[in-house]
Amino acid sequence: RGMGGMNEALSYRVYQLAGVPSSDTFWIQFRVIDSAEENSTIQFNTDLWGLYLVIQEKNATWLRENNLPDGNIYNPESGTKYQARGQPDPHREYATFRGGLQRKQSEEWWRANLDLPAYYSFHAINRYVANIDLRPDGNHYLYRGPDRRWMVLPHDLDMMLIPKHHQPGF
Repeated sequence: RGMGGMNEALSYRVYQLAGVPSSDTFWIQFRVIDSAEENSTIQFNTDLWGLYLVIQEKNATWLRENNLPDGNIYNPESGTKYQARGQPDPHREYATFRGGLQRKQSEEWWRANLDLPAYYSFHAINRYVANIDLRPDGNHYLYRGPDRRWMVLPHDLDMMLIPKHHQPGF
């Protein structure tokens, strides 16, 4: 979208500053040497293929680096991203949680099943960075640690800082 990943890198960092566990990012310059000489006056005929943003994958290493206990990481769109040793199947656990969301629940249920401070911070930052592509079934991950509460994690932040909305949110 012409920003070289700046919107994604900025958004991930803002989530981190608000205490929402998020991926680290950095840039790389991709260069492919395909001939002995690089004398072209046309920018697209050179060895430099551009600037790319690298986004840290959420897995066991990411959990350790964010001081989170070993737990499951789940994507509602594509399924299990990481299953911790000894933890139940993330897909079945998410299906149970999702089923609970379909019914009226008590405050105790919400406190037992969702990390509410993290949830509130996640949504506050969504508003701040104009995360317009958030959907109930995608563009976020869910983490469930040993305390058995779900935590929403930012993911797929390519449509940020846009002053409109086109999804129902989560």
